[in-house]
Amino acid sequence: MLLGIAVREENDDRSHGGMFFLFCDKVKDIDFQQAFALIIDLLVVTLRENLFLSDAMVDKIVTDLLNKIPDFIKRRLKLKLA
Repeated sequence: MLLGIAVREENDDRSHGGMFFLFCDKVKDIDFQQAFALIIDLLVVTLRENLFLSDAMVDKIVTDLLNKIPDFIKRRLKLKLA
C-alpha cells in the first residue's frame, strides 16, 4: 500500500482521493478506553524514565490525575475511583 501511495505521489499530483480511506480501513480502530489506557501507560513510563520517580510516587501522580478527570469521562472509561 505504501509503495502504491509513493508511486502515485511521484507520478500523479492529483489528490489521493479514496486512497486515504482505503489505507485507514486497514488500520484497526481502538476504542476510547484502550486509547486512554495507552496514554496513561506512556505517562507512567515517561515519569519513571525521565524523572526517576518511585513506583509509589508514580502511582500517586496517576491516581491524582484520574481523580481530577471530569465525571462524564470517568463514566465513559468506567472508572471507579475513591
